Amino acid sequence: TPRRPRPTPEAPMDCHVSAASDVCYEKGWPIPFIWQRDSDCCACQGRGRCANGFQMAAGATSGDCASFAAGGECQSQSTCCVPEPSGPSRSFRRSADPVASFAAAEAYCGDSGLARIDSAAENALAAEACGDAVCWLSFRDPSLGGHWRWPGDELPLYTNWNGEYKQPGLDDNGGEREPYSTLNTRGTLWTRGSRTDLSVLDGTWFDAADLGTAHALCNMPLEDAPPRPPPPPPPPPPPPSAPLPPGSCPRGWERGGSKCYRLIGRASQAGCQDMCAAALPGAAGGGAGGAGLVCIESRAEQDFLRATFGRVGEGCCRWPDPFIGDFGSDQSCCTWSGLFQDPSADSGFRGDAAAGWDLWRAGGCDSGFRAWSRGEPNQWGGLEEDCALLFGPGEGWVDIGCGGGDRRLCEGAL
Repeated sequence: TPRRPRPTPEAPMDCHVSAASDVCYEKGWPIPFIWQRDSDCCACQGRGRCANGFQMAAGATSGDCASFAAGGECQSQSTCCVPEPSGPSRSFRRSADPVASFAAAEAYCGDSGLARIDSAAENALAAEACGDAVCWLSFRDPSLGGHWRWPGDELPLYTNWNGEYKQPGLDDNGGEREPYSTLNTRGTLWTRGSRTDLSVLDGTWFDAADLGTAHALCNMPLEDAPPRPPPPPPPPPPPPSAPLPPGSCPRGWERGGSKCYRLIGRASQAGCQDMCAAALPGAAGGGAGGAGLVCIESRAEQDFLRATFGRVGEGCCRWPDPFIGDFGSDQSCCTWSGLFQDPSADSGFRGDAAAGWDLWRAGGCDSGFRAWSRGEPNQWGGLEEDCALLFGPGEGWVDIGCGGGDRRLCEGAL
């Protein structure tokens, strides 16, 4: 199963990263169109991405990368990953009203400079200062050649382009030149002649024309930032559902045979097990001895869950497959089962991807039923895929990395 790209900071001059690292990713090599873990941290032509607390090093050029690439040679900007800074080095202030143009935003900020963002921590401060407005950044691509730079022709340490709308986009503004960037957006997106009116205020970045509806966002020293109020105390946890009465399911739970089921949020697979147990304290589930992630024990149960929770026939848990010309991707209904693999059964391309699948998160489950999709499980691309998702291609099960935030399907016995 292809591993989904992570919405994490892009690129850090240390580059000494082992093949077992989970830091560097490259799109399109060796398998086209897919983000894959990159053992040498040398991603050519801007296709690199860093993750998990690492970001792109300033000034990472082909020469920097090639020296670590075992003879490889990049043709343009490389991806060298170094640790993210531990905290922000600047804060931000926003103009009260929109300014007339990018140049007007630069003039408004003066010597402080229009906003530059070098880390996820700074992006969070910038998003807070910008609020529900659209704000200019000083990140530009004057040549429209994909060479985005901060003032002084400096390469980025960090970017936060919006991935849902494929930013920075080519010809996504009706043919109008978009050499500037904003934090947040409101406006019209054009994709292959199709118009989408959108408003995105989540702190992601968009390319932009020289519009007159964005605010100036200026750099400000951290010591000049107003003190932040203490966070409010966390709300009290909701009361747990009442224990299962004999022969019936609590409100919001779906009965199927001798069990009750409910989708409750999203989390990693291991995190889901604890949350399921808390949702039905004292209930039996997962075969015996405590509510938990779903334990599927028969074809009839599999078919019931697929029909009830899987949106049958919609292909809503799938990844691109360039080998058959399918470039669609939709993980909206991917749902954890409680099944996972013994981690010692395989590693990378070593071992047996189909071995060791006899462990369930719910301790009382010992089901031997399996409903894998064709070609699964497969440790796709040598990535560690040790957990099972429901409703994959062919509406069967697929193996996947255990850390994704997929749907949590809990069960408890009547």
